[in-house]
Amino acid sequence: MSDRVASFIGIESIAYGVEDMERCCAYFDAWGLRTVSRSDEKAVFETRQGPRVLVQDVSSEDFPFPAPQPGSSLREVVWGVDTADDIDRIATRLAPSHPVTRDADGSLHSVDPYGYGIGFRVWPYGRAPSSRDAAAGPTRMNVLGSRERINDPAVSYARAEPSRIGHVVFEVSGTEALRAGEEVYVDCVDFAVSDRYTNKGLFCRCTEEADHHNLALLSTRHARTRFEHAAFEVRDIHEVFGGGLFFSEQGWRTVIGPGRHKVSSAYFWYFENPSGGQTEYFSDTDSLDRDWRPRDMPGSPDSIAEWALFGEVGRFKGFPPSGSAI
Repeated sequence: MSDRVASFIGIESIAYGVEDMERCCAYFDAWGLRTVSRSDEKAVFETRQGPRVLVQDVSSEDFPFPAPQPGSSLREVVWGVDTADDIDRIATRLAPSHPVTRDADGSLHSVDPYGYGIGFRVWPYGRAPSSRDAAAGPTRMNVLGSRERINDPAVSYARAEPSRIGHVVFEVSGTEALRAGEEVYVDCVDFAVSDRYTNKGLFCRCTEEADHHNLALLSTRHARTRFEHAAFEVRDIHEVFGGGLFFSEQGWRTVIGPGRHKVSSAYFWYFENPSGGQTEYFSDTDSLDRDWRPRDMPGSPDSIAEWALFGEVGRFKGFPPSGSAI
């Protein structure tokens, strides 16, 4: 192990407290997650590689999560680590300033500066992609100078089946709130800084060799603190579009997308989530290692996205009557 506090793997699970179980479960069904268990008060959904989404009725008797904001919202993010020793080291760092509790399985729970639950658990899913995910194989692209797909039409997807939870994003109320988050996630827990929006945003990853970001904290013109979105990685840009088209056709509202981020290079499509905040399909994000040097850039629209569509994007069904033929 390196000299970092813990050997993180990624987001192990996220939990929502909700007011309308039926609608929220229908959302994650259409999103493409597999149901692990479901009752009137609680449901667990699974991505292709294992990481899970818990949805629980806020009025249930055993509801265990803090309430950082009223109504339906994200309640906890649990980060996966390699060993129980990692959890012990995290507890030692957190305990002096943040109360911690332990589950019977050794998992650790605390609360971040914004009132959201933050947990740590030994990664239970295996380090390699699951057989369901690996069977799809890598996406092969024909680009200038490299022809990897010969006599083989490109794949398309009738709907998405997200592979994992890639990152979460929170809006924060200003510079002081941004610094409070950095004190916990970077100074205490030891996430690696990837990039910054000058005095307005922090992008960090839970380990040095990871996606561009697993966590982002963004100060916006709204000057508020709230959960913004959870991002689910799909296999390629074709699955971003196939998943987004299917999901939109089920009646769920697009917030923004499709589009392409500039800060991370990822393709995206965001939808409004009745469980709280938004969910994002994404693919082709930047991958960083310890040689990366964080950038400091203005938090302007040009920094956020290279391009993006607003409003609904429909499936192609032929030209309208006034359209011209190809």
